[in-house]
Amino acid sequence: MKKFYKKMRLKKMKEVLVVIDMVKGFVQEGNMYDEGINNITEEIVNIVKKFINKDDKEIIAFKDVHTESSKELEVFPEHCLEGTIEAELIDQLIPYEKAMRVFEKNSTSGFVTKKFMKYLRKNKYKINKFVIVGCCTDICIANFAIPLINYINEYNLDIDVEVVVNAIETYDAEYHNREEYSNLGLKMMRLNGISLVKKYNGDKYE
Repeated sequence: MKKFYKKMRLKKMKEVLVVIDMVKGFVQEGNMYDEGINNITEEIVNIVKKFINKDDKEIIAFKDVHTESSKELEVFPEHCLEGTIEAELIDQLIPYEKAMRVFEKNSTSGFVTKKFMKYLRKNKYKINKFVIVGCCTDICIANFAIPLINYINEYNLDIDVEVVVNAIETYDAEYHNREEYSNLGLKMMRLNGISLVKKYNGDKYE
């Protein structure tokens, strides 16, 4: 038993980059498309390159994928339907797709998907940090980060959760002011104990 725990302590921990909803239906075209979200594409690609083919790093990419009968579409306009271009990763991430774990989600929270929950249960003692980027700040980012930190706290896991502020964005609409809802999302995440940083490996966001 002592040897087992010694091995666990010596095992290399990994940092996991989580890229949320960088799909064409939010970045390029469709009912939920917003040109402002494309502003974070370059920074996300730069971060992805730092994680590719590193033994101590891993990448998860969530894709929003719905059917016409998806419950979420009672609240949001039709978007990212299965089999359409909107549900595809943006072209800038395609070269790295094979090096990622790609999970599809049918709600605003990738945390509750069966594949991610299975991954987390299997790897929770091998991870020391989750780094979160993508869109949208106040919806899919917050709805992933907050349940994740709650899970970590519930099981007393030694895992940090970090959101990279210059690599997240939300949309702008008549009923949804970009700046207002971005700030609201950031405040909610901070209140729940999630670390906000200005950029990857950068200073804290104040």
